[in-house]
Amino acid sequence: MGRITRTKIDQGGTAVIYKAEDQDSGQVWAEKRYYHRRDLAFHELALLEQASGLDCVVALAGAPKANQHAVTLCLEYLDGPALDRYLVDQNISPKAKTQSLRQAGLAITQLHERGITHADIKPDNFIVINNGMKIIDLGLARSEKKPWPYDDNSVVGTLEYISPEQANRESLFPASDLFSFGAMVFEYLMDERPFGERPLEQFRRESYYRHADEIRGKIASYEDFSAYPEKVTREWIMRRLCNNHLPADLVFGVGKVMAKRPEDRSIEPLLEALEHCP
Repeated sequence: MGRITRTKIDQGGTAVIYKAEDQDSGQVWAEKRYYHRRDLAFHELALLEQASGLDCVVALAGAPKANQHAVTLCLEYLDGPALDRYLVDQNISPKAKTQSLRQAGLAITQLHERGITHADIKPDNFIVINNGMKIIDLGLARSEKKPWPYDDNSVVGTLEYISPEQANRESLFPASDLFSFGAMVFEYLMDERPFGERPLEQFRRESYYRHADEIRGKIASYEDFSAYPEKVTREWIMRRLCNNHLPADLVFGVGKVMAKRPEDRSIEPLLEALEHCP
């Protein structure tokens, strides 16, 4: 290799992402550096190897590198927008956006077929590229075949999208990803998250997620909730969608993936509804 330049492009809670380019050959790849939890780097490496060959998952671009400071994963560089930015681009048609959501849902099902639960499904963990879709960031993912490097009682995922069982520190299921996917679709359709950040919305979310201490703490300063619903259900989600005059099959599909109980969720109705969206 020749002279390599690196540009920081993202930073999460456990790793930093760089774009790396060989100035002589022009080769470009991404480097994900874990500076502290080295075990998490090897966990993600194992999950990426398990997902190897899936076109919908970011691929390894080389062997990992380790020194006294960090463990670095070498990944393919994805030159495309994250799904969250793609969905708000005014130059992209609604049809293209709904099809991109469908591609994201199909990518999730393919990951599940490999025995992997992503555990952090959200729009910015999908990259739109060449009219396709790539899932990124398997750092929190859970495999049926490999040990999980996190405490079983920890809350994993992104608060705005996590399933009730994740918020309640219960078991993580493939269906947990389906709930998060439903929250993504809801956000696109309604231009707001299903459980927003206003006090009333926080209370509704807390009702949906029985024991989510983090959320309860956020609303502790608000005293009178007597006028608000005591229980938020799938029907409540569907009613909000209906009020926006959305197609019935789409409303049903979102409600089906956002059922409170994991065993009641399925993604097929939503994928079919998205396929036929105008």
